[in-house]
Formats: sequence, structure tokens, C-alpha cells
Amino acid sequence: MPLTCSSNSTTSGLLTKATLCGLLFFALTFFSTTLVTSALYSKTAKAQTITPDENFSFGRFALLDFLNVEEIDMASNGTYTHTSDIWFLQEPQRGMYVVSNAPANTNYTITVPSSDILLSGIPGRSMVLDQLGTGPDNPRTDVNGEALFWIYGRLRTQGNMSYPDATFSGDIEITIVFDN
Repeated sequence: MPLTCSSNSTTSGLLTKATLCGLLFFALTFFSTTLVTSALYSKTAKAQTITPDENFSFGRFALLDFLNVEEIDMASNGTYTHTSDIWFLQEPQRGMYVVSNAPANTNYTITVPSSDILLSGIPGRSMVLDQLGTGPDNPRTDVNGEALFWIYGRLRTQGNMSYPDATFSGDIEITIVFDN
């Protein structure tokens, strides 16, 4: 079944807020990310846009063991590792996003939450998204004010509970600040 994803963005002064979607599958699981970019620079403000190139996805998988904590670790380079009791139907991928209409030839920083994000799906059941990171190490827009960045992290179960087929979702607030 194909999934379509759209990006909605609103602009208010120097702040652009966009909602992107990606996949985080347990059986059939949906995961959405909310990105917030704040343009802190002295040039004329433009409305930046963030477009998904590849949606952040932990794939589609089945758990073979509900008693232990199971996890999928996504690395910055897009590779992943996982505990032995996860069987993939669709492999995970890091999220790749394109920033456009940003200041040209400008360094920027990306900030992601450092605390755990609970992904809820079924009452009383959740998965945890943590160890979020972004790349590249020294992000900079090109001459056209465009850049590519990625998101990665770890997904883990809570252990000692069953996970029936479900959709688990949550939001990640990401802040992008452009240098002067």
C-alpha cells in the first residue's frame, strides 16, 4: 500500500513551521515529525520551506519477543542495527530533508530534543524514540539557499508488554537557526 506524504507550512515573521510525515512501523505504524525553523539573521526574511526527500522511518517490523526491550538504532550514515527479536518486513531509513529559500552560503545549526519522546498508539502501550541526532556535522546552505539535512535516532519498546498491530505516532520539534 503506497503512502503519500505532504508538507504543510505556515509563516509568521521570521518563524516557519512545517509538519512532515514519515513512517515508523510496527505492523503498520505511522510516525510524524514537526519541524520548526527560526531564521535568526539580519538579511531580509524569507519563508523557508522544508521538504522531505526520504521520510524518517523505522520500517515495518514484527516483534518476536514482548518480554525484553527491543530496539532499532539508526546511525547518522543511514545504517542501522537492531536486537535479534525484530523481524523486518520493510527496512528503516533515516529522514532526509531539503531546506530551501534560506539565506545563501550560510551556516546553520539544528537542534533536536534531548529527552525521550513517547510514541503512543494503543492505550497503555507506547514505544520510545530517543538518542536523536542530525547531520551533516557542519551544515551550510549553498549559493541558492538550499541544504540537505538528516535525522536519525533509536526506537525501543518498553518490554514486559505485548504490542498488537498498531500505529504509533508522536512529534519531534526541530529548530534550525541560521547564522548572521
